[in-house]
Amino acid sequence: MGIQKIYYALTVLFIFSFGFAPIASGQEVGDTQNGVASWYGAQYHGKRTSSGEVYNRHKLTAAHNELPLGSKVKVTNVATGESVIVKINDRGPFRGARIIDLSEAAARKIHYRKHGLAEVTVEVVDLPDAFLASRAKAKAAAEAEQAEKTATALATPAIEAAPETPSASTVVTEQAGPVVNPTETPAGTPTASVIAPVTPTLSQTHLFVIQAGAYGNLSNAQAQVEKMRRMYQKMPIALVEETVNGQKVHRILAGRFVTKATAEQARKDLGKKGIQGLVRTMAEPAALASSAAL
Repeated sequence: MGIQKIYYALTVLFIFSFGFAPIASGQEVGDTQNGVASWYGAQYHGKRTSSGEVYNRHKLTAAHNELPLGSKVKVTNVATGESVIVKINDRGPFRGARIIDLSEAAARKIHYRKHGLAEVTVEVVDLPDAFLASRAKAKAAAEAEQAEKTATALATPAIEAAPETPSASTVVTEQAGPVVNPTETPAGTPTASVIAPVTPTLSQTHLFVIQAGAYGNLSNAQAQVEKMRRMYQKMPIALVEETVNGQKVHRILAGRFVTKATAEQARKDLGKKGIQGLVRTMAEPAALASSAAL
C-alpha cells in the first residue's frame, strides 16, 4: 500500500471516528427526534457560530446538523422530564451519535450539565420565516413544472403501436413428419437448471463530505485549512493528498454527514462565508467504518 493510500485511509478513519447521529424525522413544526444531547461552554464562548452570531454560553441556544438555522426547538430531558426552548444558531455536534449540542445555560436548565450527556427528545416548535418562504417557493415551482409536463403529455397524440411481427423462434416451416416447436422440451427429457453466477459484493457505508478546495500548493492548502478551523472549530476538517495526471492535488474535506441534504445545507453555510465547495460521497467497506468507530 502506497503512502497516498495510507494517508487516505487514515483520513477516512478520522472522519468515521466521529460516529453517526440518528437522522431527524423532518423539518416541520411538531416533528420530534430522540437521542443523546451534549453541551459546550467556555471553550467556544465569544467565538462565531455557523449562523454568524457570536456564541454566548449564558444564552439558550444550540447546535444541530439538519434543522434550519434560526429554528426553535423544545428539548426535554427524558430522565427528569424538564424542558427548555432553545434557538438553533450553530452546526454540530460532530462527535459520537449525538443529535444536539446545547449551550451551557440550556444544559444547566434541564440539569445535565454535570453529567455531560443526556437522553433527550427534541421537538420543533418554530421554523424561520425565510426558510418557510423559500420552501414554499420551491414547492410552487416544482408543482408548476409538473403541471406543464402533464399538459404537454395530454396534448401529444398517442402513437399507434405497430402490429407485432412473429419472432424467428415462432416461425415453423412446412416439413414432412411431425412439427416440433423448438422452444418445447419433449416429454421425458431431463432439463438442467441454469443458475447465473453470483458476484459477491462488499457492503458499503456511505457518508457525505464537503470538498472545500483543491490546491496544487501544499502551503496554500494548509493556510486555508487553518482559516476554516478557526471559523468552524467543531467541524472535522481533513487535508487529503491525491495524484491527478501525475500532479499532486491537496483537497480539503470538511464535515461528515449522513444525508446529502444536511451536507448541502452545510455547503450553503460555507458559501455565505465565502468558501465555495461541492458535496462528495465517500464509500468505504462497512468493516472499516465499524472498526474505526470503536
